[in-house]
Amino acid sequence: KEELLKMWGEELTSEESVFEVFVLYLSGEPNRNGHKV
Repeated sequence: KEELLKMWGEELTSEESVFEVFVLYLSGEPNRNGHKV
């Protein structure tokens, strides 16, 4: 669970941010917190 939190970011508050992380995951970019997804 900890790993998922790091991967997705500590504060997933909306579907929009989930989608944002998904796009980052597909593009291979690190997320806002600098974690590689």
